Amino acid sequence: MSEHSHVAHAPMQAETPEEFLADRQSFWNGFTKFTLWSVIFVVVVLVLMAIFLL
Repeated sequence: MSEHSHVAHAPMQAETPEEFLADRQSFWNGFTKFTLWSVIFVVVVLVLMAIFLL
């Protein structure tokens, strides 16, 4: 049988609700900025394809 010698990790530090909200807002802002620029890039590629391929 295998030996189970793994030690449980200590719990992470507790965040205050304000820190948690700030982290989520930072993530959401980054995600929406990434999504916006991805959509813009796809539109530009499609426009260029329409110009050069048609």
